[in-house]
Amino acid sequence: ILGVGLIISKSILIYTIIKYLAAIYLIYLGIKALRANSFKISNIKNEKKEEISSLKAFTTGFFTNALNPKATLFFLSLFTVIVDINTPLYIQGGYAIFFVVSTFIWFSFLSYILTGKKIREFFNSFGKFFDKAIGTILIALGIKVAISQ
Repeated sequence: ILGVGLIISKSILIYTIIKYLAAIYLIYLGIKALRANSFKISNIKNEKKEEISSLKAFTTGFFTNALNPKATLFFLSLFTVIVDINTPLYIQGGYAIFFVVSTFIWFSFLSYILTGKKIREFFNSFGKFFDKAIGTILIALGIKVAISQ
C-alpha cells in the first residue's frame, strides 16, 4: 500500500492515467445503470431454495467481497490517504482491524435489513428510479474526476 501510494505521489503520469481510468469506469457504471432494465426481487418464502450452511454463506460472501477489485481499490485508496511512511506498525494494524470489523458489521447489517419483506417491496416499486439516479450521479462523478486538476 505504501509503495503504490508513493509511486502515484511521485509520478504525475501514473496519477493521470489512474485518474482517467477511474473517470471512464465511473461513467461506464453510470451508463450501465441508466440502461438497466427494471428488476423484481422475488419473495424468498415462495421459492424453492438450496439450503446452505452458515459457514458456506459466510465464506461465499467473504470471497465475493475479498476478490472484488472495487473493494480492494477502495481500501487501497483509504490506506494511501491515512497511512504515512512514519505511521507506526501498531497503528497500521489498528486501521486494518477497524476496517475488517466495520466492514463485517456493515455487511451483516445490510444482510439483515435487505431481506425484510417491506424493503423487497420498496425496491420492487422504486428500484428502476434508484438505478437512474445512481447512474446520473456516477456519470457526474466521472466527469468531475476527469476534469479535476
